Amino acid sequence: DNVRPLNYLEYNWNGIVSAFDGVSRFNLSAGLYRVQGYSGVHGGVAGHRARLWNLGDGNTPVIGSSGWHPGGEMASSSFLLGSFLTGDVKTFELRHYTQSGISNTGFGRAVNIPGVSEYYAGIEVFKFAQPA
Repeated sequence: DNVRPLNYLEYNWNGIVSAFDGVSRFNLSAGLYRVQGYSGVHGGVAGHRARLWNLGDGNTPVIGSSGWHPGGEMASSSFLLGSFLTGDVKTFELRHYTQSGISNTGFGRAVNIPGVSEYYAGIEVFKFAQPA
C-alpha cells in the first residue's frame, strides 16, 4: 500500500473533519459517513486499487474499484464509494495498492500549469448522522 497525499482541504462544512495534517491523514468524529473519492495511476503499475484506511482500528471501511494499467502514456483510476459508521474519533488516510511500482510518475504525471497545484487523488466525506 502507498499512502496518497491529500494536500488540499477545500471545505470543511460544520467541522466534519476534526483534524487534517495537511499531508494525508484526517480525523472524523463519531457518526455515519458517505465517502467518494479517486486515486489515479500512470505507467505500467498493472493491477491497482484504492481504499480508505482506518488507522485506529486497522481496517478498510471503504474499498475502491479494481483497475488495470498495463503501461504506456495513459492513466487509470480507482474510485471509492461507500458508507460506514464510526463510534468514536478515528484517523483515516487514503491508500493505493499497486502490483508494480513505477518511480516518479506511477501515481500521476504532472501537467505543469504555472501557478496551479497538482492533484492526483481526492476524497469527499459527507456526514449523515450522529450515533444514537
